[in-house]
Amino acid sequence: MRQPSVLKPLTRQQRRVSSLAAEGLQNKEIGAQMQLATGTIKQYMYEIFHRTGYQNRTELAVATLRAASPQVTAER
Repeated sequence: MRQPSVLKPLTRQQRRVSSLAAEGLQNKEIGAQMQLATGTIKQYMYEIFHRTGYQNRTELAVATLRAASPQVTAER
């Protein structure tokens, strides 16, 4: 599967966390699925926001979806 360009500066583990967050999962749910502590996921999210420049999960999810599906556009 082609990785969206917004995810390229991320590590493989960060890309996975980012993708799960974009699907709407919370840190606790991501941690359970990946068998990692919630605090570890919180740290991953901090690094993801720092590396991508996005400030919240909504911005990250929108960018991830747009990069994966060019036909997705903003509503006017």
